[in-house]
Amino acid sequence: LLEQGMSINAMDKAGRTPLWEALQESRWATVRYLLDHGAALDVRTCFAMEAGPSGRYRGLRGDSVLLDGKPCSRQDYLAYSNDFLDLYTHRILCDYTVTTADGQTVSLHKKIFRLRTGLELTPSLAEIISRYKATEVLPFFTFLYSGIMAPENEKSIREIFSKFKSGGKAFFRKNGPLGLRADITELYHDESSKDFTFMVGEQGIKVHRLVLAARTSVFRSMFTEVNDEANEVKPLSGMSYDALRIFIEYLYTDNLDDEKLNQALIDDLKAHHNFFLFNTKNNTKDNPFSFINKLLAAEERLNRRL
Repeated sequence: LLEQGMSINAMDKAGRTPLWEALQESRWATVRYLLDHGAALDVRTCFAMEAGPSGRYRGLRGDSVLLDGKPCSRQDYLAYSNDFLDLYTHRILCDYTVTTADGQTVSLHKKIFRLRTGLELTPSLAEIISRYKATEVLPFFTFLYSGIMAPENEKSIREIFSKFKSGGKAFFRKNGPLGLRADITELYHDESSKDFTFMVGEQGIKVHRLVLAARTSVFRSMFTEVNDEANEVKPLSGMSYDALRIFIEYLYTDNLDDEKLNQALIDDLKAHHNFFLFNTKNNTKDNPFSFINKLLAAEERLNRRL
């Protein structure tokens, strides 16, 4: 269709773009193709939109997005982004500081910066950032940590990206909460940058402290209290190695892989769920997209297959 002249950002009557559809179905090869050919993604396109007679975007309709065929509130949808934004705003486990042009000190994480920009945070890059005022720098870092960008901040964010010789396709690829999630999922597979190990018997599971600290209150307390020289710990929950591995993967990806689950693992995860309280207030049975409800849904699908 694109070769026949169809707009890559064309919307259907519900306001859904090809990129939106591909993201909902986790068709990552298609997502990459669409992004490489100029598809635009921001937080607005992730919500139901109202299309006018011309088919052009007219604005948001309601305050929810359909995920897995179910309505999800804006607050619940952004819970994953807000976990990482919380890590930044409360300066937890930060390992670098930048001073803005008006003298404000900003703390951040070098791993997040590298993950989201593809660049090492060097003194020369920090010097570029320091040329901007806090009112310009803070929205930029908010975008890096959450994927959330207010329309009025887009110009300054694009300008800072351009100073890093970044932007264009790379800019849109990072845009939106789903872009953040894709990056954190990529980090999950990067064994070389992991800085902590959970030991279950003789088996170890490597993790990134900052990801787990962002996602759960228990791990946040653990990593802010553990001596910096400590690099491994035995889990206190009694969870099995396989269940803990699935849970940690979920913290990175916000997704449970049915292929890796069986009833014994589901029972193990359910039994220990309350120990691993998430930072977000939305991780309850009232939220259909909380961990416990995703686990119960996976159990239902497993029972249907048996």
